[in-house]
Amino acid sequence: MTVKSKDVDWKIAGIDYGSKLGYLARVLEFNPEHYKKGKTPSPDAVGRLSAYLPYPLPQEPPASWHQFDALLALASGWRFCQGQHLVFGDEGEGLIIV
Repeated sequence: MTVKSKDVDWKIAGIDYGSKLGYLARVLEFNPEHYKKGKTPSPDAVGRLSAYLPYPLPQEPPASWHQFDALLALASGWRFCQGQHLVFGDEGEGLIIV
């Protein structure tokens, strides 16, 4: 696994994940042309994310990208609790868990 810092390409197990989106956003196959464009997340993005959450979302979708990002953080925490997470970074400097 190689992970380069900042907005540089990430390669994990020989797969190039690019640098436009965060890892979990790429796993959820968000289109970089639509991710964080507009005022609210698209229904497609919300639907993709809901599959990774431990319980169904309420009837009202996230009202902002900030709320959507909070749900991405919840999905990362859930992945960690289930032993499905990945860890990036150097333990001495800090780790990113997704």
